[in-house]
Amino acid sequence: MFERQNDQEQEIAFAQPGSYLAIWWTWRAGDKIQLSLPMRLNEESLPGDPNPVATLYGLLMLATTMGIAM
Repeated sequence: MFERQNDQEQEIAFAQPGSYLAIWWTWRAGDKIQLSLPMRLNEESLPGDPNPVATLYGLLMLATTMGIAM
């Protein structure tokens, strides 16, 4: 995973899926960060219940089953 701080690229430790990434930085007006995150298409279900399934692209949920509309 790479990060840019104020347009300077920096390699950072890879955060494991399901964990957090801490960025220690003294913020000033105009500072910015840019992260490059892995994006792939996958499906996930709730623990212990194979249905419903959500279709994800990276961190974005594209679709899921919500049940039968009446």
